[in-house]
Amino acid sequence: MRIYSIYKYLFLMMLSLAFTVTVGAQTESAPQPATQLDFRNGTVFEVNPYTGAMGGSGLFGMRLGMNYGVIKLELGLAQIIGESADMYPVTANVAFNLSTNGKWLPYGTIGGGLLMTVPTEAIGANTVSSMAVNVGGGTRLFIARNLGISFEARQYLTQLRNDIAAENELLLFREFNVGFTFLFR
Repeated sequence: MRIYSIYKYLFLMMLSLAFTVTVGAQTESAPQPATQLDFRNGTVFEVNPYTGAMGGSGLFGMRLGMNYGVIKLELGLAQIIGESADMYPVTANVAFNLSTNGKWLPYGTIGGGLLMTVPTEAIGANTVSSMAVNVGGGTRLFIARNLGISFEARQYLTQLRNDIAAENELLLFREFNVGFTFLFR
């Protein structure tokens, strides 16, 4: 029952993002000042180092992206520093730029990847890897033509086997981060 509501939420979010992107792509805008960005003119590459928190633990990471109009393809690697284990999310995402020009560029993102949990203090414990799905959104505020500040929130959904209870557990992780965005053409 709970999984159904999560998938329903993800479906409704993606449907609203698709509607917003479609309506935004149909409207034409006036020429922008030189300090504002425009992702409609070719491919723009992006490097995004960031820091934040996930589930009460500190995190830092790096994302590499390629923007082409309303679509952004992104690869990411992060480290979440825990008390007894560290987690390393390796993700691939598709982001939908809700605005393709201006100083504020909001977006929604969905993707998947691998969550590797590496014990730091347990003797004889093994690394646990699980597949995950993530959905989120954020915005980028550009303070110069090639430099911006990013604010983002993501929700990770993964499933792990609980050998003691002999069942699978659905785990949710929330991530909040802030970082810098560097653009290259």
